[in-house]
Amino acid sequence: MSNAIKLTEKEIGLLGRLAFISEAGGLPPMSAKVIALLTVSPVVGLTFDQIKDTLGVSKSAISTALTHLQGLQQVEYSTPLGERKRIFKPATKDMENFFINFLKKLKELSSLYEEILDARPKDTVEFNNSIRKKIETLSLFNDALKAAMV
Repeated sequence: MSNAIKLTEKEIGLLGRLAFISEAGGLPPMSAKVIALLTVSPVVGLTFDQIKDTLGVSKSAISTALTHLQGLQQVEYSTPLGERKRIFKPATKDMENFFINFLKKLKELSSLYEEILDARPKDTVEFNNSIRKKIETLSLFNDALKAAMV
């Protein structure tokens, strides 16, 4: 018996787009698909079997993805009274945690580029300028995100 959630074409498209962006943000492909499904699904909170059957992948792939997402504090679960099945949903602080972690990564990346720039030969002016531009862009993006979160 399939426990798959029926998704509309629109929801399938949104799931694919969100998964793609999540992967670009550093999530492994299956983790990206799971968090996208939990976000796009018309049903708030899905069981393990619903996730597995909707995505059509193995138990181990879903288990690994959920464990990873829980470690990142992007997914939480509850167990209804008298039931054994866990219900998974995006963490309530997911968006805030995501942006806080993203800001930390931006700052780390900017610092790393500054170290690289300091270590580079000074006669590679054009390339060094491209690194300076990355540092400036990261700084502007970081400032804009901080301002948006206030």
